[in-house]
Order: sequence, then C-alpha cells, then structure tokens
Amino acid sequence: MLHGRTSELRALDLLLAGARSSQGGALVIRGDIGAGRTALLDHAAESAAAAGMRVLRARALERERDLPFAGLSLLLPAVLDAPDLGGDRLQAGLAMLELLRRAAAARPLVCLVDDAQWIDRHSAEALAFAARRLGDAPMALLFTVRSGPGDAPSPLSAEGLPELPLRSLGTVAAGLLLAETAGDLPAHTRDRIRKAAEGNPLALLEFSATTRQDPAASMLKTITVWPETAERLLEQYDETPLATERMLLLCAADDTKDAAVLDAAARRLELHPSDLYPAERAGIVRLGRDGVTFTHPLLRPAIYQRSAIADRVAVHRALADSLGPERGARHLAAGATYPDAAIADLLDHSAVRLTDRAAATAAMEDSARLSTDPRARARRLAAAAAGAADLGLTAQAHRLAARAEALPRSPGVRGNLMAVRARMASMRPSGPVEGLLLAGDDPGALALATALVTDARVRGMPGRLPYALLALSEARLHLGDHHLAATSAEEGLAAAREAGQPHIAHHLNAVLAWLAAVRGDLPEGDDLPERDGKGERRCGDDPTPLGVWAAGLLHLGLARAALSLERLLEGAPHPRATPDLVEAAVRAGVPEAGLEHLARFERWAAGTGRPEPAGLVIRCRALLGGRDPERLYAAATRLLTARPYDHARTALLHGEWLRRARRPAEARERLRVALAVFEDLGARPWAERALAELRAAGEPVTGRKPPGLPPQQLRVIRLAAGGASNREIATRLGISPRTVGNHLYKAFPRLGIASRDELRGLLRTGHALLTDQ
Repeated sequence: MLHGRTSELRALDLLLAGARSSQGGALVIRGDIGAGRTALLDHAAESAAAAGMRVLRARALERERDLPFAGLSLLLPAVLDAPDLGGDRLQAGLAMLELLRRAAAARPLVCLVDDAQWIDRHSAEALAFAARRLGDAPMALLFTVRSGPGDAPSPLSAEGLPELPLRSLGTVAAGLLLAETAGDLPAHTRDRIRKAAEGNPLALLEFSATTRQDPAASMLKTITVWPETAERLLEQYDETPLATERMLLLCAADDTKDAAVLDAAARRLELHPSDLYPAERAGIVRLGRDGVTFTHPLLRPAIYQRSAIADRVAVHRALADSLGPERGARHLAAGATYPDAAIADLLDHSAVRLTDRAAATAAMEDSARLSTDPRARARRLAAAAAGAADLGLTAQAHRLAARAEALPRSPGVRGNLMAVRARMASMRPSGPVEGLLLAGDDPGALALATALVTDARVRGMPGRLPYALLALSEARLHLGDHHLAATSAEEGLAAAREAGQPHIAHHLNAVLAWLAAVRGDLPEGDDLPERDGKGERRCGDDPTPLGVWAAGLLHLGLARAALSLERLLEGAPHPRATPDLVEAAVRAGVPEAGLEHLARFERWAAGTGRPEPAGLVIRCRALLGGRDPERLYAAATRLLTARPYDHARTALLHGEWLRRARRPAEARERLRVALAVFEDLGARPWAERALAELRAAGEPVTGRKPPGLPPQQLRVIRLAAGGASNREIATRLGISPRTVGNHLYKAFPRLGIASRDELRGLLRTGHALLTDQ
C-alpha cells in the first residue's frame, strides 16, 4: 500500500482511465531520491495490466544521455521495427506518434519510462512532440524524473508536459508506513526514525532496515545507509574540494545545530564556514538562519558513513573541545579508539544528568565500553541494561545484562542485574502501587499510578509505561471507573506490544477480560477471548488472579452460578473476588463453599480500614442470610456509595430480596438505581437482570434502550462511519488494527447491523445508542 499518496494514485488512475476511453494523455512524475517515483510507476503498470492494457516499460540510462535518440530506442523495439530517424527532430516526433498509434490499435497502450532525467535531448523532444498530440489515441505516456536540489534540469522537464510533484509524507502517512514495515520496532524508535527521515519513504525504509539489522543502532545518532543508495546520493560529493568534504563531515557529526560550536570546531580543524559554499552550489546543503541543513535526510548518515575513521576521530575531538568536557563527552567517546578511564568517567557523570532516557542509556553503554576497570564496566553495563529495559529494548537489555554477568561485580551490581532479569521475566510490577491496591487504598493507588504514567511519558521510558498503565487501569477498575480503566488498559496493551513485553500484555488482557465480563461481551464459544492475535496468552492459560476472577464474573452475570463458582475455585483467587464467589455459592445452592474465603476477605477488609471493603463484607453477610438482611443491605449501600458498580450490584441484590419479601414498591426503587448504573457502564447482563427484576416487581419496562457502547468502541465505530480504514483508526487511537476489527465485530451485533454501510446509515439517522453518549 502506498501511504500518503492518495491524490497521486487518483491522478494515475484518471490518466489510465482516459487512455482506455480514447483520451490520450501524458504525465511526468517528479521527485527526489526515495520519494516513491518507481513505486507509483509499479502501481500504474499493475493497474494497466489488470485492466487489459498493453504495457511498455523502460528505464533510461545515465551513460546514454548524450547519444541522440538513445531514449527512443528503449521503447521502439518493443513497439515495431524503428525507422531510420536520422537527425530531423520533426520527423522523429511524427514517426514516434505514428508508431505509438499503431501499437495502440489493438488495445489501449501505456508507456512507462523510469529515470527519464537521463533521456537524451533528441528523444525528449520527440516524446514530448508525440505526447502533446495524442488526442483521441487510446494511450498514456508516464515518465518519472529525479529532481533533487543537486540535480540538473531534465530535458523532458523543459517540454512543458503536465507534472506531478511528489512531496514528503506527512506525519500520519509516515507513521502508517513504519507501522506496516517496521511494526516490530519499539514505538519510540519508530518515532525517532520518522523524524530523521523527514517524510522520505526510502529514508524511512533504509533507517528501519538498518536499525532492525543492528539492535544497537536504535541507540545511535547516526544510522547507516546502504552503499547503493549512498552512491546515488553522493554523485556530486566527489567533485567538491577536500576542505568542503571535511566541513560536511563536521556538520554530519555535529548534533547541536549551534553555529558557535560549529564555528569553533571548524577553526580547530583549520576550516572556515565558507568551505561549505561549493556544497551549497552542488545542492548538498542549504545555508540559512537555521544553520546548515542537508537537502536530503539520507545525506548526513551517508557522508558520515563514507568518511575515513581518522577523519571522524578528528571532527569528534574538535567538537568535544568546543563543547567542553561535560557536554562533549559523547564526542570524546566517538573519537576514542581504545579504553580510556577518564572519558568513561565523564560519560558516566553525563548519563546521570541526561533527561533523555535513550541518550542516557547510550552514554552509559559507551562508558562501559571505554572502562578499564572490570567492576566499573560491570556496573555501567548493568545500568545500561536497566535503561534498555525501561525503553522496551528487551533484546538489548538481555545482551547488556549477559555481558555484565560475565565480569567481576559487586553485590549491589548483582542485585541490580537480578532486578532487571526479574522485571523482564515476570513483567509484573510489584512496587508501591500494587502495595496500595493490596492495602485497599485505591485512591492513593490511583494518584501514584497517574504520577508514574506521567513520569514515564515525560522522561521517555516506553519500557516502564506499560507497567504504569497496568497499575492505573487496575486502580480505576477497583474504583468503579470502568470506561477510563478500559482506555488505560487498551493504551497499555498497545505500549506493551510495542515494547515487546508479552507478560505485561497478558496482565492487561486480564483487565480487559474482566471489563468484558462485566459488559457481557462474548466472542464465539461463550468464553473469554483466548488470544488477541498478538501471541499473548489468554486468561485461562497460566491464568492471572484477575483472569480467574474475570472468568467467574462472566458466568455469574449470565446466571450460570455453578459454572461461575467452579471457575472462581479452580485458580489462584484474586483477593477482591470473594464477594462474587460468595454470591455464586449462594445462587448455586452451596453457600458453605464461600465461608472460608469470606473469613479471609473479612480479615483483609478490617486491615484496610476502608469503608468500601467493609461494605462488601456486609453485603456478603446479607447474602448468606445474616440477621436482619434489610439492615445489612442498607448499611452496605451507604458504605459503597462512592463505587458505582459495587453500589449497583448491592442495590440489585437488595431489590431482589425486597421483591421476594413482597415489597415491590421498595424493590422497584432499588432496582431503578441499579439499572441506571448498569446501563451507564454498558453492563448488559446485569442490566438485563435488573430489567427482569423490575418486570417481576410490576414495572413496565418495554422499549428501554439497551446499554450503551464502551467509549473506545464508540470512538472506533464513529471513525469507521466516517470512512476511516482499520489501520487509520488504529493509528488515530493508538491501538492495533486487529483490536479495531474486534471492536467492530462486537459493536455491529449490538447495533443490529452487519456492514459499514449500515453503520453510516445509523449515524445519519441519529441512532440513540450512538448519539446519547
């Protein structure tokens, strides 16, 4: 798929359609190296062949640009035996037109010429002459011309044919291309590649390919360029003076964009900024108020890559001297060819002060490389491994940790390495947020988790973000804010996939499974989702405690009490699942099955000192037939006022008890409260149970709207109704295309539709389920 080229593809399709309807035309596609000229030509060739057109394709050669009519000879043998064109340009143009018309007599014809900037002047004039006179001929001529800052004008460009300039890809299109071709790279690495490529498709592909080939490249400022591409880019480079080449290398190595630093470093190398003038004239750089800018995103790494090691060392040392010891440490490291304890110490100190986590990790790894003391090297490798883990670079973290483990190390370093290994192995946070959740302090856990998420984002630590989002989603879940819990879990799941953390994704899937159980969202097979297509284990394979709870809750909401009890008793129990276990046991007719669990839960609730756990204990006592159930239900309701979901579950149980006690008016009051909350949460099975109880209590409830869609699902269907594709929706919302498809799969039946066309119809008519939210 050609991302970001919608208007260009439309122009090609119109050109081909015109040729098929005997409206001949020509078009020149103009763009820089890597802009996608050949990819568009490939699309035209495939489209024309699929439509039954005859396709003639050729590529002009630079070495033949001075041979008269060499360009025509590329096409003529494929059409007919070429006549003797001689030197008459008019005769050549007329002959070319006639030959093309005869070739298109049997079926429509398209002629494709790549790299037409190399076509000789005589051929360009003849082709342009024919192109301007196609008229009603069933044919199209399509040329591509390279037109970078350093390229000489093409003879074809002077002939006045219609042109289609290729601009840089926008942020969204570049992101989609990287997601498609480099989706296995961490998100922060793809973002850095996107910025460095400046919207050039080839640069996006080259940078991502070399980054994937060398895991360490994800930490480097300079990314390699394939030699073939570098040779094309540097055609004018060899013609520049030696001083200009050295000045270009200095600009390529400099990442400060500080004119004073560049000027000071140039003086140390006995260079002057004026040495860049030949490079400016050759179209290699632009000089302006913003300093020195390379005219193509691949030029900077290509120039750096092509230089001699001795020259690189010299420019890095000049930059280091100009920046001073602290700021210049990274250039000292780049210019060091053997271990140097002093430079290693400088890098260590600078890494601690860097706010950019990727830069700090790279500095610490360089510090380890230059260390002369094995114990210092081990300590620095362990710190770099921890930084790589924070960035989601799991493979690099393992590699760095293994190197540290092979060296003599102190007990503190051994502990740090064990922590890194444990984090990557278990992928489960066990810090203060989980401690607060276990202590029942959900508001405190929410505040701390929110701070951790903010910190991970601000400091650029994608490896820590999934942990923080998991803690945030669980805190929101226990507080009863299901919509925001789902949003945090979806974001965390996408971040975990980007960072290569399947274990944390497993736990986030459990959060989403629990929320799906509340909503009654069932895939085929009437059970929780087994896999989401990305390889994360389902909650039934080595289940998490929350996953076990989700499985039991699902069946409890669907009035399958015995199956719910079985699920809740078969795995590691979640400490907060006890109220559901007690309800399942009571409804299954075996209340004694929940007594032991309730005793433990009661001790935990008393230890928290919080009103909400106490309210759940009281509700369980009421369910088990404690003395004065009405008083117990009323007390539980008061204690659970701040938790909408638990409050509604309690109101439902209280309403059921009142109805069975033949007090229908009071029952209806409680059941209306429960129904309103369940509808707001989209908790379909619980809303249906409340509706059934209301009917049994004598209230007419026909015609009520079903529960609304969850916020993320609603956002997905609104974007889909607007014409966005699954991949475009995924990019907008930060989730995977498969997750988008899953949302649509679940939403369509609830809306009573089966296609996107029907969805657009619902939005046009203002369907209540969509407009009420």
